[in-house]
Amino acid sequence: MSYLKYIIGLFSVSCIGLFIAQVDHNITIDDLYPVFVYEDSVLKMTTSLSRIGEYDSMYLVAKKGEAYAVKHHSDSFYLGAFRSQMASALEGKGLYTEALKGYEFALEATANNEVGINEKGSLFYKIAEVEYNLGFYRESFESSKKAKELLQSIDHPDYDFLFAVYSDLSFQSKNLGYYKDAESYLSQAYKLHDQFGDQVIYIAEYPVNKPVTFEYQYTLLYAESGNEEKLLHHLEKLDSLTSLSSSNHNERLRYISALSATGDFYINNNNTTKNKDKYLKEAQIYLLKSLSLLGEDRYPSTYLQVTFNLSKLYALRGESKKAMQLMDHIFSEMKKGDKRECYFLAQKALILQQEKKFKKFLELNQQMIELIHSSDEKLKDDCSNFVPSNNISHAKLLRKIADTLSSQPTADAKELARCFYDCGMKVFENNFKNLLFNESLKDTYEGLLIGLLKKASLDNSNQEVLQAIVNKTESIENQLLWNEFLQNREYNNIGIPDSLRLKEREIRLQLTQEKNKDNQFELELALEKHLKLVKEKYPSYAKFNSVEFNCGKYQQGLKEADLVLRFFQTDGIVYRMSITSKDIQLTELDTATSVLIDQYIQVISSGKEDLFLAKKITEILLPTSMGDFKNLVVVSNGNIANLPFETLLSPKGNYLIENLNISYAPHLIFLSNTIKSQKSNADFVVFSPSYAYNTDLNELHGAKKESESLSENYQTKLYVGEKATKNHFFDAGKNASIMHLSMHAIIDPVDKNKSYLAFEDEKLYIDELYGVDLKADMVVLSACSTGEKNTTSSEGNVSVQRAFVYAGVPSTLSSLWEVPDEATRKIMLSFYSNLEDGLTKSEALKNAKMNYLETTTDTHLKSPFYWAGFVVSGDVSPVEFSKSTSSSYWILVLTIAVLLGFTVWAFSRRVRPVVN
Repeated sequence: MSYLKYIIGLFSVSCIGLFIAQVDHNITIDDLYPVFVYEDSVLKMTTSLSRIGEYDSMYLVAKKGEAYAVKHHSDSFYLGAFRSQMASALEGKGLYTEALKGYEFALEATANNEVGINEKGSLFYKIAEVEYNLGFYRESFESSKKAKELLQSIDHPDYDFLFAVYSDLSFQSKNLGYYKDAESYLSQAYKLHDQFGDQVIYIAEYPVNKPVTFEYQYTLLYAESGNEEKLLHHLEKLDSLTSLSSSNHNERLRYISALSATGDFYINNNNTTKNKDKYLKEAQIYLLKSLSLLGEDRYPSTYLQVTFNLSKLYALRGESKKAMQLMDHIFSEMKKGDKRECYFLAQKALILQQEKKFKKFLELNQQMIELIHSSDEKLKDDCSNFVPSNNISHAKLLRKIADTLSSQPTADAKELARCFYDCGMKVFENNFKNLLFNESLKDTYEGLLIGLLKKASLDNSNQEVLQAIVNKTESIENQLLWNEFLQNREYNNIGIPDSLRLKEREIRLQLTQEKNKDNQFELELALEKHLKLVKEKYPSYAKFNSVEFNCGKYQQGLKEADLVLRFFQTDGIVYRMSITSKDIQLTELDTATSVLIDQYIQVISSGKEDLFLAKKITEILLPTSMGDFKNLVVVSNGNIANLPFETLLSPKGNYLIENLNISYAPHLIFLSNTIKSQKSNADFVVFSPSYAYNTDLNELHGAKKESESLSENYQTKLYVGEKATKNHFFDAGKNASIMHLSMHAIIDPVDKNKSYLAFEDEKLYIDELYGVDLKADMVVLSACSTGEKNTTSSEGNVSVQRAFVYAGVPSTLSSLWEVPDEATRKIMLSFYSNLEDGLTKSEALKNAKMNYLETTTDTHLKSPFYWAGFVVSGDVSPVEFSKSTSSSYWILVLTIAVLLGFTVWAFSRRVRPVVN
């Protein structure tokens, strides 16, 4: 009976939809009043039209409803609902950008009462879906969170939507690799179902009950995250639920997919256990069971996926004939346009490799990359005209196949591997700005980068290739770190609104999809106009996120005496790129590099010295010939960022600090895009908290003496004790040339986003600096405390430098470990004296360290532990600041003396003694 009603309803809707499509478009809702009668009827009509895919008619009816609601001053619920339905119709037609604007327009009409907040929650959920389809994954994730927060804030939320939101957040968290978050969202959904399951409305078109959905998602989550015990537990519960007589086809299909995912889990994890054969047997059991349950109603998409997983299993077991038969079957059953075709081709190629059919292996890989090539123009053999897709998974696939190709003995395979690495990086570049940061994303990037570096290092003569690698790495790595910051910010909002970043990505996405050249030109103009607006309003953000790095231009700005060493370090593999004004040289370094550096840092930061180890590391890290270079800039990640190069040894056996001015930077882009202050008569500001009200932090007595010494020798604005507050820091930064911070800087070795500077009253988290506009030329962190550990986290230390650069400060001086008080005071006073003489920051620090070594008589105190910890990062150009207090004092005394003498002389001429 219910089916009959449904068919009659669809017939009625179709008739009315057809009637609306044929009538004049100027018809008013009042003309149709006898049909619709009430606004509820109109909403039911649009919902019915949506179910049968009549989106044009749906949009027309919803638009008429909106006009009626405006005309009759209807309740805001109806106005918002009609606008939401119009947006839904646009979404149904695939017009996602227009749909996004429509949903945002609908938000404006919703009230702030409980009904309105329910509607807002559902609208944010719909916005999240559209953003996901547009490729705005971070924005989509944030919109889902907003939906959750809104729905949770009221007493009687729409539980269907709230369940859907939890499910969506879990799904997105799983895909991003945040498995604990995914588990948490599912747990919250389960808890809600236990409490309010009787209030859930089950839609007839999607007859899958919530418990089945939850167990299905749990199974997929643990299959992907690799938790065998929990995977099997939830699979058993899913089996129990779907075995019930009330279970339907859709629920059974989820169970079948879960079995397939379980089989795939055993395939993917067979190398992580000694029981490889057992794992592969388990995989076969689950996959064959999944295949048998499909029966005659194969559900084509699921059937192909199960068959694909079986083929991977047989290939792993060395049964290439069986594996190939299954792949051939897949291609005979697969529909044209199946998005998995490139993965199927890759699997088929890997089987051919096993069978040592290298020619066919190369041919299939060529076919695979042509599928990923997003252009109607035929892909050239050298892949020079490759147009990247909008699917980040293709980057992972290309990286995987490239690794396989590079291991082959033939020149053709190695050349194709180079193409795959390059194309994979292009796909990555085309997509990573729209993604949230995660370790999987980072792993894909690093794998592609190492592949490119390995190939490029074989031919250092191709300067264009090397410059292109530098350009890619500078732009991508900086943006990856920016994305990581954006999703982890907990303490303060940055200055630039999300809407501006969304606008930029929207235009860029349209550019990648637009094939009409005239439209492309208009979009390019729109992007240029938008970036100009961002640059004017948010110069710091624009400097590092809207400008592409240009290595050739950067080299032109280098002097003959400058040498830049750019290190790439990942998973024990280290590459060194030597950049000068003339050329670039790329070299793969010893695999023991990382281990030796860790050993060396541990030695010198504990007050000892190992000249043999220093010499060995020098031979590995530095080029064979240092020529006539005077200035060395080190740019690195990993533990190299924590290595003081000043302590390494020259060929003559003396410290490098004796021959070179050395500075550091997190990225080259921070050296080419620094924002330099143009102030005159700027302040020299010193902060020195006492921590009298903070029992967790000890007073830094040495820092206090250091601040007093600076105040005695230089004209400073001194903020001591209770005056050393966070707000005073922000205010002072507006007209400071140098900001000297004698305070605890806590670098969290686990989560660098929780690192902070400890002021008298409160913490200044590093994240907060991204939203601050400081005008200083340099920030000096002279007292670095890292709790129980003696050395800082290199990533944490780098994050401090990066954050200050984003805040507008072009350079920082910080310590790699906690340097003893007296050595710190001597080096700091000497450093500022050298700056006052007009030296560059790197030369000023070098001379300060050399002065310390020359004037210190105690041999023990000459150990690198006492002088090498301080490093200068970023722009090293000279900095101006007010002259010393002592000279100002004597000028003032002399002036007063002259004035006093003149006064006495004048008075003596006017007053004559009385003569009797």
